[in-house]
Amino acid sequence: MEETLEQWVRSKFADRKDHAGKPYYGHCDFVANFARQYARALDLPDAEVDMVYQAGLCHDLLEDTDVSEMELLSRTSTDVLELVKVLTHQPSDSYEAYFEKILPDRLAVIVKLADTTHNAMVTRFDEAERTEALKDDCLAYSRRLLRLQHRIMAWYGGHIS
Repeated sequence: MEETLEQWVRSKFADRKDHAGKPYYGHCDFVANFARQYARALDLPDAEVDMVYQAGLCHDLLEDTDVSEMELLSRTSTDVLELVKVLTHQPSDSYEAYFEKILPDRLAVIVKLADTTHNAMVTRFDEAERTEALKDDCLAYSRRLLRLQHRIMAWYGGHIS
C-alpha cells in the first residue's frame, strides 16, 4: 500500500515537537483541516480546497525539514509546491517582508490564516507555560490573523456561506 501524504508528512516531523511541546504533525494537521474548512466556507472549487489542504499539511516542510522541492513535488502537484514555496519563510526575509509576500496570493492567505490561527492559540500551552511573553506572542499572531481575515473579506465581499 502506498504511503499517503499525511503519513509521509507525519514521518518527516516524527521527532519534532511544536512550541507547546506537542507532536509537530498536530500543527500541520490543524492547519490543513482548518484551511480546507475555510476554503469550503468560501465556496472555492474542490481543486482549490484540496490544494489548500495539501499545502496546509506541507507548509513547514521546506522551512523546517530537509525535504527538497523535488521530493515535495514527487508527493504533490506543481500548484501545491508553488503554494508551499510562497508560504516558506526565507531566513533572509524579515517576517514582515515574508508576510507581505503572502498577501497577494488568495490561497496562500487561507493557509496562512489557518497557520496563524493555530499559532495564536494560547490554550495550546499548559497553564504554567502561559507567560506574559507567550501571551504577547499570541497577541501578535492575533493581529496578523485580523489582517489576513480583512484581506479575505475584501476579496470575497464579506460573503462567506
